[in-house]
Amino acid sequence: MNKQTRRSFLTTCSVAVFGTTFPSRFYLQTSDKSGNRPPVVGSGVHTYECVHDWLVPPEGLVWGDTHGLCQDEQGNIYVGHTVHKSSMRGEAIVVFDPKGRFIRAFGEGFRGGAHGLKLRSEGKAEFLYHCDINRCRVVKTSTVTA
Repeated sequence: MNKQTRRSFLTTCSVAVFGTTFPSRFYLQTSDKSGNRPPVVGSGVHTYECVHDWLVPPEGLVWGDTHGLCQDEQGNIYVGHTVHKSSMRGEAIVVFDPKGRFIRAFGEGFRGGAHGLKLRSEGKAEFLYHCDINRCRVVKTSTVTA
């Protein structure tokens, strides 16, 4: 059983009060008052436009907590996630093309424990390193066969 501390209680209450004081659209309109553009976060050279639901998982796969994201030399995007308990599919690694279209998914063995994803170039090949905190292992796979 988790015992609540005074600090966590005050943090939770502060967030709740702040959230009810300001409407949710307040945050979205800070970067574009017309509401026509996606929200922008960051500053200077680290400014990014948030495009929600750009990477849509395949039918039957429900996102879990995302703990890894990387891009290979061809621009393909690899997402490592824990897989939601309600998901009908169990693949913890989902691959998308540079335009955000689903290519493939794999890694059912990482379901629930995927907690890291690293892409490395070794010689002329690229490899993915997966971390699984539930099974206490790190696995190396090829992007070609993955």
